[in-house]
Amino acid sequence: ENLNDVIDRDKDHKLISTLSNKLLNEIFFVPDLNWPQIVNWFGTGVESKNILVYFENNRIFSYLLAEGFSGSIPRPSKDQFDLLSIFETAEGEEKSSIHLDRRLNLATKIDNQGNISHSLKVGYINANNLNISNRLRMRMYLPAGSRIIKASSGEIDLMKDSTSAIEYGRLVYSFVFEIRPKEQKSLTFEYSTPFKFNLHADKINYRLDIIKQPGTSPDPLEWRISYPESLKTNSQTNIITDWGKDRSFVVEFTK
Repeated sequence: ENLNDVIDRDKDHKLISTLSNKLLNEIFFVPDLNWPQIVNWFGTGVESKNILVYFENNRIFSYLLAEGFSGSIPRPSKDQFDLLSIFETAEGEEKSSIHLDRRLNLATKIDNQGNISHSLKVGYINANNLNISNRLRMRMYLPAGSRIIKASSGEIDLMKDSTSAIEYGRLVYSFVFEIRPKEQKSLTFEYSTPFKFNLHADKINYRLDIIKQPGTSPDPLEWRISYPESLKTNSQTNIITDWGKDRSFVVEFTK
């Protein structure tokens, strides 16, 4: 019951190493193993990115990359699609991001000219009982050519100290913020994308991939899309789910 608190105090990560060895020995070296249940458990862990796999064999590892089992950001393909991924790294001597609860709310808009923009709100609650503040560095991955118009935390302008770069063929913005014990905080972002639809086309397909950070909880996720009245769709345009794994939303529009 106190595992999370003990891990927080384990500065050298020796406990994690010991537990991992014990766990693997219990799984693989005991008689009468329930292999179907073990395989299912590993499959669920890999899909949720709570288990990451690496092989030195290039052929095997290439397969893992293609299937999304390595935890890396997928590189752009010839089929252009929208993408959002958020990675957090705890900074400072005291690191306790394991107790953070998150909630993501993403609103996508297609305007009358076919441009695509987003409004993202990320809510945090610091639930730890150790009187430890969380100083976090957030890296937000977006399609190359995107532009963040506004980034704020309450009255604080996050853009003032932000940095940007290109990684994995994506544009990545980096922000630093802090959450005190028991504090609730919301980060708000407004950004545009390089994509533009021809609204006179008979059919338009929009796809958005939301990539999960390995090791995080299945946080609540809500996504909705608004579009001009000239477009019609039978696809879902307001989805309430969780961020327990990579999510892909596809909407097909017709005139």
